[in-house]
Amino acid sequence: MHIHFVCSGNSYRSRLAEAYLKSKLGSKEIKVSSSGIEASLHKFGNGPICWYAMRLMKRNALIEFMSWQQQQTTKELLSGVDLLICMRQEHLDFCQNGMGYTGEFEVWDVPDLNEMDGFMPSTQSGLETDINHIELTEQTFRLIVEKVDKLIEGLRNS
Repeated sequence: MHIHFVCSGNSYRSRLAEAYLKSKLGSKEIKVSSSGIEASLHKFGNGPICWYAMRLMKRNALIEFMSWQQQQTTKELLSGVDLLICMRQEHLDFCQNGMGYTGEFEVWDVPDLNEMDGFMPSTQSGLETDINHIELTEQTFRLIVEKVDKLIEGLRNS
């Protein structure tokens, strides 16, 4: 089985979900990967991973499970996927309409940082903005953990 996570830039949400699921599976029978529908556009702005995603990877002992580069979502990448998990509906729309994906899918409705209530733009640089981003990304990670744990429970029961 191949489970694939998709978000926008593949430098935050999908990478966290991928690493967390890999850390919980302990099995090589299930392949886990991730990509972003705009990864190639965000490559230079985000680097290989956002600082707040790397902070969560380190804090939650996920670094050994993370992929080291972001990937652009492509038809070839989706061709071997058994379950596609999209962070938002627009990611699924891209995969189905733009990439021709027709397989099994879930939409988790995990917002990006700038879509969250209380978000402070990075243009307001400083400690208060960094703390704001840390708090919001902690919320995102808790949501991803909850959804991945539920996915694992479903896999075990099937």
